[in-house]
Amino acid sequence: MNRLPTKQIYLLTIIIVGIIALSVYSTYAIFTFESETSDIVSIHTPKSLQISENVYEYQQLVIKPNTVATTDIDIYNAYEYEICYSIWYKILGDINIQNKVQILEISKEGLTSSGVMQPSSNLRVTIAIINDNEEEIKINIGTIGSQKEIDSCSLNLSDDKSVISEAYNSIEKLTTKLLEEKDTQKVVEEKYLTYNDITEVLTYTETDKMFISDKFSYKEELFTLENSEELTIKELIDKEYLETKDIYFCKEGTSCSILYKITDLETEEIDTEEKNNIIYKITKYDKLIGYSKSTNGLRQVNDKDYVYYGDNPNNFIYYNCENDSDVNSCDLWRIIGFFYDEETDEYNTKIIKNDSIGKYQFDKKNNKWEDSTLYKYLNEEYKFINNYDIYIEEYSEKVERISSLETDIKNIKLENEIINSKLRLLNISDYLYTSSCQNTKINEYKNECITNNWLNNIEIEKEWTLTSKEVIEKNQEQEEILDSEGNEEISDQFTDTKEVINYVYSIGKNIEENNVSELLDIRPVIFLKSRMLLLDGKGSKEEPYIVK
Repeated sequence: MNRLPTKQIYLLTIIIVGIIALSVYSTYAIFTFESETSDIVSIHTPKSLQISENVYEYQQLVIKPNTVATTDIDIYNAYEYEICYSIWYKILGDINIQNKVQILEISKEGLTSSGVMQPSSNLRVTIAIINDNEEEIKINIGTIGSQKEIDSCSLNLSDDKSVISEAYNSIEKLTTKLLEEKDTQKVVEEKYLTYNDITEVLTYTETDKMFISDKFSYKEELFTLENSEELTIKELIDKEYLETKDIYFCKEGTSCSILYKITDLETEEIDTEEKNNIIYKITKYDKLIGYSKSTNGLRQVNDKDYVYYGDNPNNFIYYNCENDSDVNSCDLWRIIGFFYDEETDEYNTKIIKNDSIGKYQFDKKNNKWEDSTLYKYLNEEYKFINNYDIYIEEYSEKVERISSLETDIKNIKLENEIINSKLRLLNISDYLYTSSCQNTKINEYKNECITNNWLNNIEIEKEWTLTSKEVIEKNQEQEEILDSEGNEEISDQFTDTKEVINYVYSIGKNIEENNVSELLDIRPVIFLKSRMLLLDGKGSKEEPYIVK
């Protein structure tokens, strides 16, 4: 057999290597989700796209259901002049599918997925794709470019394509990041939090008076006005105080647990039979609410679950945003903790709205959650904006029932009844574990145990929980029997009938039993999907966590 010349062997080797390289780098990447780790998965081969003037070049990706994936996009400008460029995407499917897909850039420099490229240069952009659909989706990722004019860029992007509009320094799985803090505890000093620009209108008449001052002190969870004056709002306006200084006031007296700072007000004339009355409306104000000195942190409460405890842990989180790019349009919620799901082998994040959404009856006659009027309201009428309900996990848990306030925390009875609702209420066990106290009896949770508990919202006197009075089984029927002398007697026997006690436990200034027909405040509770990403924030009131 004749041997191949050296040159031919060398050429053949180059061809083989070239074919292998081409097959690796021209393969369309498929995103997958590693079920073993539940981590965000990155593809291993960058996507290479050449900039062409006003020509769409793209590649199609397939994204698995309920997953998050990242990819690098390499863009090349082969021209000898500056090119305006933009990365675009097109989600294939109807509007319902598109609403459950998000694409964002991961960059410490802000948005680099659109801009200007220098001649003969290249750029790498990293993006994350979130698919919250229950089915896999296809998405086209591409680029478009045009020669830069003297001072402007113009790209002919068609209406069926979108550009990336959000960039974040990094993305991490929410539970993965925050559970790293589970062994961290800290003592915080007594202080107060300021809730800015509250828009719930406060209304006063001409004769209503309040104590006002431009200075205050805070000690032992009380605000005290210094050198205060008792004035009506009309007198306050006439003295032009609002134009020259900050004005703080208590609703009653010179000391209060909630202090108000006026930032905007208006007047309105109301016609009555007697005369024109003027109504003064404080339309915007800051609200100052204090907390006590306590130990705060994230602690384990059973084999695998963790809750935030203390009077003010860093567990604030933005949710239900009207505009995703404006955190001021978001609702303020707080993270109760992280609860392990045996079926999925993952943690779900349990959050509660920071404020009440109003007073409602639990029900008119029974304390069973999924038959209650409150269940129907939360799960059928109370709506999130901008499809924020797609982030909610329908996490299942057993109903809690307790016999009395003398029950040991660890002996709270779990019924076979399973809660499957998306929106629900707080459990008594959540409330007890988030206290700084380590007592074991429910009726021992009072005084400092309640004040050293961030779930005790100072503005809410009573709010519903999911935990209700234990159902007492009564087996009673009567049977005629003969005594020793042959006389008839009536004997009580047991049957399977149940007497339902229509009481549900509330929290607030105390832990109490309340009839289901009472009107109490409610704060919705939800479980977030385990795939939720932490994009920004420190968890403080000033810098809540931002998630997607």
